[in-house]
Amino acid sequence: MQVFRKDMRIIAIAVSLAFLSLISAVNAGNASAADEKTLELGKKVFSQRCVICHGDKGDGKGLVGIIHRVQVRGSVQATLPRDFTTGVFRFRTTSTGCLPTDDDLLRTVSNGIPRSYMPSFVDVPLDERKAVIQYVKTFAKRWQEEEGCPPM
Repeated sequence: MQVFRKDMRIIAIAVSLAFLSLISAVNAGNASAADEKTLELGKKVFSQRCVICHGDKGDGKGLVGIIHRVQVRGSVQATLPRDFTTGVFRFRTTSTGCLPTDDDLLRTVSNGIPRSYMPSFVDVPLDERKAVIQYVKTFAKRWQEEEGCPPM
């Protein structure tokens, strides 16, 4: 009788694990479909609003080129658009060397960067701003290779 109970427990566990893996596979499929839609929307917003400065590849080599050039005491200082392919961002709440949080990127996109010619996109719907952030994260391999750090 005890052998029968052990066999039933093993079968019940196996069926439960199979069921859970099936549910997770379905959820993963739904998540990737949602991710694809988000990335498509992000690409559309990026091509409409960001590509002129940051370029098609997100490398900062858009049509604008040098945004601002100043000569100070004989040296030329130039303001260039951010190169997203490096995965390095200045305005973040994480430690130096860490990737920024999505909230950091959302704050930068929403508020802009004064005196750098990065405009505020607070007028863009929130879902589009979040989608463009997810799209920008596809330019650098760091987002797939590294885990984010907690904010300070």
